[in-house]
Amino acid sequence: SCMVAGDYRYMVRAEELRTGYSGSYHNLSQGVIEGITNTASYYVQCDLADMEYCPGDSAYLNYFFLGAEFCSGNVFTVEWSDQNGSFAQPTVIGSVAGTIGGGIWCQIPNNAVPAIGYRIRVNASNPQTVGADNGLDIKIDPQPTANFSYTQSNLTYQFTSTGPGYFQQAWDFGDGNTSLQIDPMHVYAQGGTYTVQMIGTGYCGSDTVEETLALVGVGLQRDLMAFRIVPNPAGSWFEVHRDGQAGALQHVKIYDLLGHAVHQEAMPGDRLRIETGEWPRGFYVVEVQGRKGTLRQRLVLE
Repeated sequence: SCMVAGDYRYMVRAEELRTGYSGSYHNLSQGVIEGITNTASYYVQCDLADMEYCPGDSAYLNYFFLGAEFCSGNVFTVEWSDQNGSFAQPTVIGSVAGTIGGGIWCQIPNNAVPAIGYRIRVNASNPQTVGADNGLDIKIDPQPTANFSYTQSNLTYQFTSTGPGYFQQAWDFGDGNTSLQIDPMHVYAQGGTYTVQMIGTGYCGSDTVEETLALVGVGLQRDLMAFRIVPNPAGSWFEVHRDGQAGALQHVKIYDLLGHAVHQEAMPGDRLRIETGEWPRGFYVVEVQGRKGTLRQRLVLE
């Protein structure tokens, strides 16, 4: 039966066709009113083949009913709970028309927060029925975000993976050497500029981060016939002066002692003034590029 379970009343009426001198007519008699109880029950259960997903994943849900078959026009709707298993404000992630059990392809919400505690359930529309949840917590894993930090001692670098969402790291140190260690140490054979790449791979895919390490163990050229830093030590500003024998200087770049570039700009003439009043005090390296190559000198800010 497609009636909602409960008590109902019905009446049976009799109709008689009579024929007389005046013609034919129908005679209706009052029926008997009786009661009936519909004990049909409607109940929907569901389960997932997997209990761990990423945001945006597709998932196939099996559902089945207990009790009476649902009525024509019924629609099964899949609801997704919040991360605590509450259906106070559910998200609809799939639906299908039907009167018996089957399967539904659903999409895990793209904005699902990584957590363990999600639930899923299937409701019916005819008759209106709220299904039971799947009975087990569903885990949403985070998307990987590759990141790393490092410390330096001369040509030796200690790298530390700091990003979330991955359990495997693949390192490329930019000098032809690689590593699969989580937090590798690497010694460069010589100074230079290297681009370090780390790929973090997790349950929800991979992510890549790169960082350029400049002046790794580079000795500083003190060829004052190429360019000068005036004054040095400096305070709130300094100037880069081109020496007459150095040829045209094209570009100035400044690094801290960890190899991070902190400032760069083109050098249009023989002098370039750089304001340093807001910079932390300490040691820097000034790199000047020109037609004769790249030269570097140490700068001290006091």
